[in-house]
Amino acid sequence: MSEAPNPHPSDSGTILERLDRVIAADPTNAMWHWRRGVTLAAADDFPHAREALEKAISLLPSYADAWVSLGGVHVKMGDRKSAKRAFRSAADIEPLTEGAIAGYLSNAWLPEFAVWGIKTAIQGYWRKLRRRTQCADATQTVQEAINFGDRRHYAAAIDVLRRGLARCPGYVPFAKYLGAYLVMHGNRQQSRQLLEKMVAWWPEDPQTHLALGVCLSALGDVPAASAVLKRALALDPGNHDIQVALSAIGAAPPPAPNLIETRNVFDNYAEHFDSDLVRGLDYRVPEKLAAIFAERGRVWDRMLDLGCGTGLTGVSLRPYTRHLTGVDLSRAMIDKAKARGVYDMMYQGDCVAFLQQIDATYDLMVATDVLVYFGDLANLFRAARVRLVPGGVFWFSVEEWGGEGYVQQLTRRYQHSLSYIRATAHTTNLRPVFEQQIDIRLENRRPVRGLLVALERTDDFSEDKSWQFQPGSTPSGAAST
Repeated sequence: MSEAPNPHPSDSGTILERLDRVIAADPTNAMWHWRRGVTLAAADDFPHAREALEKAISLLPSYADAWVSLGGVHVKMGDRKSAKRAFRSAADIEPLTEGAIAGYLSNAWLPEFAVWGIKTAIQGYWRKLRRRTQCADATQTVQEAINFGDRRHYAAAIDVLRRGLARCPGYVPFAKYLGAYLVMHGNRQQSRQLLEKMVAWWPEDPQTHLALGVCLSALGDVPAASAVLKRALALDPGNHDIQVALSAIGAAPPPAPNLIETRNVFDNYAEHFDSDLVRGLDYRVPEKLAAIFAERGRVWDRMLDLGCGTGLTGVSLRPYTRHLTGVDLSRAMIDKAKARGVYDMMYQGDCVAFLQQIDATYDLMVATDVLVYFGDLANLFRAARVRLVPGGVFWFSVEEWGGEGYVQQLTRRYQHSLSYIRATAHTTNLRPVFEQQIDIRLENRRPVRGLLVALERTDDFSEDKSWQFQPGSTPSGAAST
């Protein structure tokens, strides 16, 4: 659906009806709640506007525009202290949010705003705005560097960003990406020196601290990385990326997955997903699973493809089921999968919530490259067992963790240990019937070691010796096919 037009009081009723329908279909989309709040505010319904904007912010706390709109509603309602907090939250998220600065300026004479130190805030805003103005081609420069980086042409990406920094000294996005590509290219000390300079330049910017913390962790300096990342989190307490970085070095527990953020990522990624994953990263898990099914020579009645994405797994496994259902969090991914024409039914939603809400049962479930976005697997396993018929099997892949339990990497992907999978399967009354080490895909041209696992729903937990764990070969080159 296209974006709603800017609301006008005369047509706000029609717009609200449209927005209510969209929200009913997609209640977790923060943008529609923000649109609803703006429309209600334009109709002078400030209490309900505040409610809608607060809902948008609860779904996406980093939504600077929603904070700005909420500040404006608080001003209209005479709640100046809350307005100040909202405008300040917007500026903390994105200092170049013009609405936040306008809010400051229009209310700067009020005691509640003067206490905060408005002069300092505005000076910082104009300083950063000048840096952006001097970098009119900043977006193109960053995108050019990312295009090189995605193709592993790190030297070219570094050259683009260095030229960008020569034009715009101190421009944070250039420095962040340059620091990351220097690490990938093996120039970690150069990255550290650059990012330490940026932190000194912008001591209150959480993103520069995050970039330095990631660099320090790559250098193996965990105490220094922990200190820098904790400072970043103090500057931006709700930042999921910082929480992930702290978790990756063992300085904090893994944060809960952010479903809204994950959906947005894959909505944006859908157009290039297949080419990047298959050709760029040599992802072959669906083909590996299809080869196993072909060897067994069985056709299942009903198969559920959890996290079906663009349908790569569905294409490979369609010959082995009479009825195929797909479910995915991303609408854009589902649209791509529908175009393949291999699914009988498709649904949009979170995998666990879907399993908990449906009545259908399946004799085969698969989840390829999906559990890497889950930490704790207990709820998923429990929900899957309920929807499996007795004797039904759940096949999935994970990235393997050599320690105990599971961890989240800086890539935001989780790795799980085999012992954790076995223990969680046991507590949810699922029995392992297949375990094999495989190479999942490539990362930085090196194979990523993973596990292909099958869990069976059974009420008979007598020891079964008909299967055994199959270790993979020692990784030495490109992922095998």
